Amino acid sequence: MELATPSFVDRFGVRPNRLFFEHFNHPWEIFLTIWADYKAQLMLAAALIAFTIWAVWNMSQKLGNASPGLDGTTKAARCPHRSLRSFFIGVRSDLFHRAPSMSTVAFCNDSLINTLGVSSAYSLGYTMYGLAR
Repeated sequence: MELATPSFVDRFGVRPNRLFFEHFNHPWEIFLTIWADYKAQLMLAAALIAFTIWAVWNMSQKLGNASPGLDGTTKAARCPHRSLRSFFIGVRSDLFHRAPSMSTVAFCNDSLINTLGVSSAYSLGYTMYGLAR
């Protein structure tokens, strides 16, 4: 979501909003637009992803055969703590007493500047909430 924001802002001049959400009804048009602007990057990304999958698969096969595995209870005991810690930091955006308030991020006549402190996922979620009402 955050990776799509700069291109959307460059093209439309606003953060992802109702227009971003409505574009999902026309996936072929989105694909053609992205393909026209980012052909080389898309082909490079596809090649890098294929190479990464191949390299990780080969390394995991070699390492899996060479090292003793952990028992299932040890893995299960460690994973939830890491996941919850990452989730908490991502939701709060910080570790201080209070999360940042959107009303104090920026004051400007330009609405784009005022919304820079808000994540694109929140912006789009709020738009979908407004459309549902």
